Amino acid sequence: MADYLSRYPRQVEDDDEFIENDFGIVPGLQALVAITTRAQAKAQLVVLNSGKNEPATAQSSPEDDQPSRVAGHEFDVTKIGDAQKQDSFYQEQIMKLQQKSSNCSFELKNDILYKIVSNDKINKKLIYVPSTLISQVVEAYHASLWAGHFGFRRTHNNLKDRYWWPNMKDTIRNYLSTCLKCQKFNFARHKAFGHLNPIESPRGPFQIIGIDYSGPFPTTSDGHKYVLAVTDYFTKWVIAIPTEKQNAQTTAAALYEHYICIYGVPRQILSDQGTPFNNQLMGAFTNILGCHHIKSTPYHPQTNGAIERFNATFERQLAKVTNTHMNDWDIHLKSIVFAYNTGRHAATEYSPYQLQFGRQPNLPPDPPIAQYEFLKPSDYFQYFRRTLKLYHRHAKDNIVKHQRYYKSKYDTHRLDIHFKVGDRVLKRLSGSRMKLSSIYSDPMIVLDVRHPTYWIRDELNDMVYQAHVSQLRSCSAC
Repeated sequence: MADYLSRYPRQVEDDDEFIENDFGIVPGLQALVAITTRAQAKAQLVVLNSGKNEPATAQSSPEDDQPSRVAGHEFDVTKIGDAQKQDSFYQEQIMKLQQKSSNCSFELKNDILYKIVSNDKINKKLIYVPSTLISQVVEAYHASLWAGHFGFRRTHNNLKDRYWWPNMKDTIRNYLSTCLKCQKFNFARHKAFGHLNPIESPRGPFQIIGIDYSGPFPTTSDGHKYVLAVTDYFTKWVIAIPTEKQNAQTTAAALYEHYICIYGVPRQILSDQGTPFNNQLMGAFTNILGCHHIKSTPYHPQTNGAIERFNATFERQLAKVTNTHMNDWDIHLKSIVFAYNTGRHAATEYSPYQLQFGRQPNLPPDPPIAQYEFLKPSDYFQYFRRTLKLYHRHAKDNIVKHQRYYKSKYDTHRLDIHFKVGDRVLKRLSGSRMKLSSIYSDPMIVLDVRHPTYWIRDELNDMVYQAHVSQLRSCSAC
């Protein structure tokens, strides 16, 4: 105890008052009160010297051990007494105290109303905060520089041992949910909003294709740096075209030469909104061909998931067969694509080669294929058509089955939030950002809704953005 008093001297007239009666009596304390340390003597001397002009007082005030008003918030604890007197709840408790009601758990001291809270047989006196000051005190203990904008647990712990008011936890939670800085800078601790919406499986091959670029890769001897990949959404058949550039002219020429002149014109082409695809040339190209060009939502690659998955697969496989300089990858590209097309796909449970040609591929180590005898040439065509039709029916059933399974897994414990026109939201900022930059934008307003895609407008510069629901956060502070 003597060591404690020497480390933490109290500048009060009676040092015995450093333990309040409200917190219980410490056994054996009477045997220690006669000890006076050097630090205590200096503290008492300062008190006596300062007391020549001002009489010392032993009365406690509500601002003891409480932060006074500082820059960053409006709360001033010294004015809490005046605010209490104007509060209806305060007046009700004063009437109970005057009537000496047995169910009153409050105490009036120096015209300040305290809430008596029992915790582990220890009574604590907590200052009652009137309703007019609740928002100010919560802001002080959450948004001030010394509070640090921490979450509910820390904010509540800082307040619950000092103050009390009805429905304290709910009030703190509601305030924190409306803090704009917390909404802009805090990471989401839940799964991204929005349920999975699988693309409806086409009825056959050559109807829907997805296209995307990958790269840049190390420049090869032929000048290739990029790969334009094309995948069929039914058979999963993939074509990979090495290119020198990734622009509109290269894209249109590669599609025409390597896909349309071999397989025909698809009904729909699905791509992202990158500059090689979202331009006037590609628009004119698809209009001339008579196919519909669908562009995915920005920064939502799941829309074109089939081609994105292939890109992630072939890049790693290609890296395993290139030389040490990694500049001969275009030589091995067709071999990797062939290996992919002849392998069994998880969604269809057939290889793309089977669904494309109606038979198993004949690989170099395989024995010679069995001989088939047909009475006339058209018999093979009938056999091929029946086989391919059977493969396609089973493949479509498997695609639908796996889509339902993936949707069930994806949607588990995931909220499907819907916003309305006029709602204010925050948009997740895309691209590279600095460590201390905000994660979400300033508030924007919803202009159009085609769930899960939304069109939102920035009220500062009137720019309109297209965003998936997974990139949005409700703005409770607006």
